[in-house]
Amino acid sequence: MAIEVMSRLDTGTIIDRFSQPVLWHTDLHIGNIFVSSKDPIKVVSLIDWQSISVSPLLLQARFPEFLSVDPDFVLDSAMPELPQDYKTLDAVDKHIAEFKTRQAKMAKAYEVASSVHNPQAYKAFFMPSFLQDLFTRCGEASEGGYNTTSRMSHTDCSGLG
Repeated sequence: MAIEVMSRLDTGTIIDRFSQPVLWHTDLHIGNIFVSSKDPIKVVSLIDWQSISVSPLLLQARFPEFLSVDPDFVLDSAMPELPQDYKTLDAVDKHIAEFKTRQAKMAKAYEVASSVHNPQAYKAFFMPSFLQDLFTRCGEASEGGYNTTSRMSHTDCSGLG
């Protein structure tokens, strides 16, 4: 059934546009990014490549590890602001609210930069989760232990997109 569903969703559809394989550095954080001493916005090297992955773009579209984005972060929304009740918070809660707001603003900057410089990845952020599940659940076994995709090899599953 998965093969039939995927074949109907593949050609000329949203899956077709966002399922091409991409290289993703899964451990990208500030410690693994080297910048030029003369021009600190110029990235000169990335290290720690042992955990890279190649998979469909729709599975790779996410925020980098160095951004802690709240689950309630809304794509394509206004610039995040401090909470309405900020002035009534105690010092610890104010500090937490300020940190979360800074992180949300950096995530918003990443989102906007992605929309300009990598629109394909930006659009993949909006993929419905059920489409991602078609890829991630391809090789999973059912509760009864029978692999529902036993007729498909791993290559068959990853190549569906």
